[in-house]
Amino acid sequence: ALHLIVIMFILASLEDHVPVPVALSLDVPAAIKLSIEDKFVNKVIPQLGIVIGLQDITNIGEATLYPEDGSTHVITQFNVRCFRPFPSEVIDGVVLHQSLAGVQVSVTFFHSIFVPAEELPQPARFHPETKKWLWEYGEDEDCFEIEDGGQVRFKVTSVTYGSRRSAPNYSYDESPMPVYAEDLDLATLPMAVMASMSTAGLGMRQWWQD
Repeated sequence: ALHLIVIMFILASLEDHVPVPVALSLDVPAAIKLSIEDKFVNKVIPQLGIVIGLQDITNIGEATLYPEDGSTHVITQFNVRCFRPFPSEVIDGVVLHQSLAGVQVSVTFFHSIFVPAEELPQPARFHPETKKWLWEYGEDEDCFEIEDGGQVRFKVTSVTYGSRRSAPNYSYDESPMPVYAEDLDLATLPMAVMASMSTAGLGMRQWWQD
């Protein structure tokens, strides 16, 4: 039997020189918290994934005043929650888009999950009018349809981080949402998850319900 694995979030320990504006009317811990969240939350850190939220601040070090930018920089250690699925992990999502390239899936806060056509249940056929993928299951042309907005279960095959980005931390939600097509260059995306629906128990959830 195929079991859902829920380990796609990790806790990462980071250290950063956190800027705290001198004029900010907050105590230092509150100001540091706001600064960390502004810099890291909803950002992709290569090899760690997307930062979902600040878990806690573990140490606040000495502060250094920088008169030129009107802020104090504080060496701070903290833990953040990250979304980073692992190869072979099985996750539930929702169908966002379908094309000849395959199926694009969303997990609410992340939309760059791609199932290539060859990783769909086989034999598979793309219907040019409905723009949907069909699983031609069994005889007499029995077909199961992948529905837009439908709940699916997929297995992660790989996670990649964009090689054509200039900064180590960059916003995910400010980028235009990618649309899965044959000419989509994964190197331009902050993070991309490749996945499969080719084995029993994967694909549309309703296919496997009693």
